[in-house]
Amino acid sequence: MTGNIGLQLTVAMLLGLTHTLLIALLVPAGSRGRGIRIAILAGHWALQTAFRYFEQMEGWGAYLLMAALYGAELLCFRLRSGRPWAAVFQRCLCFFLITETCTLVFSHLSMKFLGADLLRSEPVGRMAIAFAVLLGVLYLLLRGVFSLFPAENGRISHTTALGFISAVPFLFVRHITFWVPVTAEEVPAAMMLTIVMACVVSVAMNVCLERLMFTMEEKRRAEQQRHMA
Repeated sequence: MTGNIGLQLTVAMLLGLTHTLLIALLVPAGSRGRGIRIAILAGHWALQTAFRYFEQMEGWGAYLLMAALYGAELLCFRLRSGRPWAAVFQRCLCFFLITETCTLVFSHLSMKFLGADLLRSEPVGRMAIAFAVLLGVLYLLLRGVFSLFPAENGRISHTTALGFISAVPFLFVRHITFWVPVTAEEVPAAMMLTIVMACVVSVAMNVCLERLMFTMEEKRRAEQQRHMA
């Protein structure tokens, strides 16, 4: 029992560290001092570790856990960057969707082809290597996605609801065993593809919404400048 608790805590700490490092690498730091920025990242790691220790929750608890994880990431995005909530909401949502999907796919593929979930099974050294690989993959994917967002998006607040709605299909299939009477072992492999596609569609919609609204805002500003000239 003690061994299981220790392993579960180690997995939670490594997952939390992976997400914290990604935020440190991808989210530009605001004007806060170095000590405050470190404290923000440390607090995020602690919250992620605490929440992910209970990642095996089922039923509505699984959705509450996802909300808590996203909330911790959104708070860290906001505090680290110093930008308005509206400016970080959709980027953080894409961050959450991509990290959750890739982690799930990584675990599924390692179990299918290697016979063990490399992210959640000992030895610890092998787990650390697996998380390092996952970190590299996530960094490349997220950097590519973030480069598609417009440089300025602080005023675009009325697309956040649409962005969240686009994630609903992902939330449904992510915990399909809550809605369909099957066990996790009985979920077909095709469901993994469905989860990936739901993630891709939601991320694409969030990027397109922000780019569209940014373009419309730029046109509105240009019109105002023409009238003032």
